[in-house]
Amino acid sequence: MGSDSIATNGCRIFIRVDDLEKALRFYRDLLGHPVERVSDRWADLAPARGLTLTLEDEGPVEFHVDNFEEAAERMETAGVPVERRDRHGGKVRDPSGNVLGLHDHRE
Repeated sequence: MGSDSIATNGCRIFIRVDDLEKALRFYRDLLGHPVERVSDRWADLAPARGLTLTLEDEGPVEFHVDNFEEAAERMETAGVPVERRDRHGGKVRDPSGNVLGLHDHRE
C-alpha cells in the first residue's frame, strides 16, 4: 500500500450471526475452522487465506475442503442442506442463514 492509502492495516470481515454458540458449533466444530479468541459477543476465527474479488457466483465466504463430496455428506448428516454446483463445490447456509461456499481443488 502506498503512503496515500486510506486503509493501512488490512481489513476485517464480519459475519452477522443470531446465536454465537450455534455459530461456533457450526464453524469450529462442524467445519473445523480454528478459533483464536472468544468473548460473550464475538469470536475471532483464524485468519482466512485472503480477500478475493471475483466475477464468479461465489458466496461471500468460501471454505476450501479436501473432498467436496465427503464434506457435503458430513454437512447433510449434520442436518445442513447442501446446494451442489458440481462434484467439486457448492453452497450451504450457517445457522443464521449466511451463504457459505465449499469447494475442493481435486481437478
